[in-house]
Amino acid sequence: TRLTTITTSRSSVDQRAGRAGRTEPGAAYRLWSRIEHGSRAAHRAPEIEEVDLAGLALELAAWGTPADELSFMTPPPAKAMRAATELLHALGALDVDGRITRVGREMLGLPVHPRLARMLVAEPGPLACTIAAVVDERDVLRGPIDTLPADLALRVRLVAGRDHHDDHRRADPRSVQRLRDRAGDLARRLGIRFDTDLIDADRAGGLLLHAFPDRLATRRRPGQFQLRSGPGAWLPDTDPLAHEQFVVAADLDGKRDRSRIRLAAAIDADEIADALADEIDETVKLEWDPARDD
Repeated sequence: TRLTTITTSRSSVDQRAGRAGRTEPGAAYRLWSRIEHGSRAAHRAPEIEEVDLAGLALELAAWGTPADELSFMTPPPAKAMRAATELLHALGALDVDGRITRVGREMLGLPVHPRLARMLVAEPGPLACTIAAVVDERDVLRGPIDTLPADLALRVRLVAGRDHHDDHRRADPRSVQRLRDRAGDLARRLGIRFDTDLIDADRAGGLLLHAFPDRLATRRRPGQFQLRSGPGAWLPDTDPLAHEQFVVAADLDGKRDRSRIRLAAAIDADEIADALADEIDETVKLEWDPARDD
């Protein structure tokens, strides 16, 4: 769900050169070696094999026809469809029999990823609309991606017009306005008024948990987190969120077993207990402490 820089395929290179040739006669220069060119993939993989399929799975559930009964040019990968279905179950969009729920139908009518649609349905309001716009659109902060803070609440304050001076200097005004317009459009679709005075950025983590219940993470040490779903994730220890006990990650980048957190919001234990009360197990451990000999 994010744009990344990749090595292009040989067919893509030929297509680009051909496009230039249709404009006027000239030369197309390949800026890598013949050996490297030969080692590249002949064609790019079909998009359906590379993207998140939660939206497709939700539409098929509403339609009532399983994916394996449809004639796709390239069938969706079974593993990706299973992951999408499991996510929709976790979000409450599908029942135990795989049928779309009332919540799922409400989600289907919103032009965002099912995760964000679940948040908008759960707590419709200016804050949820702003969070959805921030997560779904290009970042408003300028600069090298590795130097940007991960805090979602900072971006929410920028869109709401309650930013700090230093944050404002790093923000692109046109991008901020674009997100404000996008949030306003989502509010209209929900039938609510988009009032920035009602936006409390400190509640961002609690709302984000509706969309990313599997991305709740606890701090193991500064900058090092453990996701609820199992894998580890990290932030630079200089990031303001690096010392938070709990965060909800909206954007992860890199290896699945140790991803970098690009966008997240802090959340406190009371908010987690309220949101996930029926999923929390309390255990008591008795362990031997060799240092204290007890």
